[in-house]
Amino acid sequence: MSKSSILILHGENQAGSRRRLVLLREELEKRGMRIAVLEGKRTTIEQIKLAAQTDSLLGSETAVIVEEFFSGKKASKKPLDGLDDLFGIVIFWEGHELSNSILSSFPKSWKIEIFSIPQTIFRFLDSIAPANTKTVLKLLDDVLAHESEFLVLSMLTWHVRYLIWAKVDPKTLAMPDWKKGKLTTQANKFTELQLYGLHKEILSVE
Repeated sequence: MSKSSILILHGENQAGSRRRLVLLREELEKRGMRIAVLEGKRTTIEQIKLAAQTDSLLGSETAVIVEEFFSGKKASKKPLDGLDDLFGIVIFWEGHELSNSILSSFPKSWKIEIFSIPQTIFRFLDSIAPANTKTVLKLLDDVLAHESEFLVLSMLTWHVRYLIWAKVDPKTLAMPDWKKGKLTTQANKFTELQLYGLHKEILSVE
């Protein structure tokens, strides 16, 4: 038996990190490992340690998957003590990008993989305008050639909602001025009716 292997999967690209997690789980199951999945927000470090203990009766190892354990938590090295001394594998999955303060609290032996949203998606979203259909469709084809439909549709839905917000009440947008200005400029290329119609079409696809 080898000592524990700890992996952090995080980033705004949930579709990408989820795909990676599913593939990892399939690989571990093929190796005959027992899989324990814990809900991080309701899980303590002690429970993770307990779940990661070697099954002495079967002589097999356990792979523990913990989802959203670090969400809402402050950086602290103390609660992480002892994980490196366990046997088996522990995978932490986070549906957002962890802060530098959290990342710096991890032992150097831990492996970290970040899943960022590709810039091509942002270029596609920024291109959306009533008189720019040809460019929008070209960029959409480029994005879908490499990214999942789920990620693109999710990003598009939220972007259109922000465009409606920027059109109707831009002063209440809680974001940096540069981003607010960018959204407002794009939103002003549409009428309110066009934006609500676009949002309705997207929802029908979902």
